[in-house]
Amino acid sequence: MTKEIHVLLGDAVTYSEDVAEIEDVIISLSKAQTSTGILLDGYRDAVIQAELQWRKIEARPDYPYSSRDEARADVLKEHFSANQ
Repeated sequence: MTKEIHVLLGDAVTYSEDVAEIEDVIISLSKAQTSTGILLDGYRDAVIQAELQWRKIEARPDYPYSSRDEARADVLKEHFSANQ
């Protein structure tokens, strides 16, 4: 995997993690209308950014993976290996 695609994949994984975190907060604050509206805007933006990033990566000729799950697992494996 090239350094450039590794960085792009890291961004895609981060966007996806942001989506999951925002989902949790939306659920916990669903009774506060203003907060929920702000969170939904952030959620929508995170979902869009994640999808755009993945499409950009998947369109590259050097994208070596057969699925997003495979790419995500490889990036996370490298990330955890580097931090140990």
